[in-house]
Amino acid sequence: MKKNIHFLFAALIILTYADINRAQNYQNYDFVPGNELIFEDNFESDMAGEWAAHWDLENGQGAVTTIDGRRMLTMTEAFTVFPLMKNKNYLSNNFSIEFDAYTNDMWLSWPFYINFYDENDDYVEILYSLDKVVFSGNNKQLSSEWYKDNYEEASNKFYHFAIAYTDNQMKIYIGEKRYLSIPNLGLKPVRFAFYGGAEPENTKSFTNVRVANGAQMNLLNALMTDGKFVTYGITFDVNKASLKPESMGTINQVLAMLKEKPDLKLEVGGHTDSDGSDENNLKLSQQRADAVVKKLVELGIDAGRLTAKGYGETKPVADNNSFEGKAKNRRVEFVLVK
Repeated sequence: MKKNIHFLFAALIILTYADINRAQNYQNYDFVPGNELIFEDNFESDMAGEWAAHWDLENGQGAVTTIDGRRMLTMTEAFTVFPLMKNKNYLSNNFSIEFDAYTNDMWLSWPFYINFYDENDDYVEILYSLDKVVFSGNNKQLSSEWYKDNYEEASNKFYHFAIAYTDNQMKIYIGEKRYLSIPNLGLKPVRFAFYGGAEPENTKSFTNVRVANGAQMNLLNALMTDGKFVTYGITFDVNKASLKPESMGTINQVLAMLKEKPDLKLEVGGHTDSDGSDENNLKLSQQRADAVVKKLVELGIDAGRLTAKGYGETKPVADNNSFEGKAKNRRVEFVLVK
């Protein structure tokens, strides 16, 4: 990759997880990630103080740290990083990228970048500055202001970022809102890299990176064709059944489908990987399925149309002995009930 690779590290900002009031804003969130998970990392399997096992470093320095109980990859020098993938070109015609970032100082933590590369290493760039998100490439530049709050209050917090790409169009989300749409990207991305400046007193930290193909899947078509659909867009805090706010994109899509088809009945199945005991995984998966049903009922769906079932680790769809397989096994399935 080229040395001037740019990285979107704190690119798209979502609300602070602890900010319960702002979580209500996600009721209108429309970002839906891809249904084919190809990479996920929250650094829970890495040792603090060491480099992250599933990432490559082109330049810079960093190590896994713990911030407010969350494992992060923290960079302390100007860096270019990218996920280790089995194939050099891994992004499809429809993909999504999400991650959480931590700002230790709102003034120092910007700008951040992400570059998307085609097969010839040509690229387009997304820049996230203190108050703007900017797309540059192919003789065009599009920008949007995104941050207008008190900068001091925005420091020392976690934020969520999301990007959806579908057939040459890209949508960039900051928190619960879409801030930028690029109708013609001008190249076909096949991989990406994160880039940013960093110093010991101006670190850059991120976690919960999720890359998936198959963005903008039609859930109803999948349900009618296959009798079920699998989603990785409904997520939970580590080892808990509390829904993350960004789950609302997928939940809103399920909600719309259930309202459109009033006779539709679904089983909500919770599935885990094999880490931990069988008993705990079964219990956790049931609690997570219950949480999804509870949210849909709160949004107006008759409880009689929904059944929650926790399967734990009993129905893997991939090898639980691999990093990639475990990520694919942590999922929620909606199954048609006839």
